[in-house]
Amino acid sequence: VMSVPENYSAHLETGTVNGHLSVDFPVILQGRITRELAVNLGSGGPTVRAMTTNGGVKIKRTGNN
Repeated sequence: VMSVPENYSAHLETGTVNGHLSVDFPVILQGRITRELAVNLGSGGPTVRAMTTNGGVKIKRTGNN
């Protein structure tokens, strides 16, 4: 789990082999979603990578339950 401020902006690249992806931000998705995801959070910005093999990836906005 990675918690970031609600007004955070970055380019997110994430993926998992055996797990789920969860992003608590409004994003625009194009194409088929498999085990990898590349999206802009907010207005985009520096690239942040979060990858795992056995486990999921959850990007959570602070202030949200």
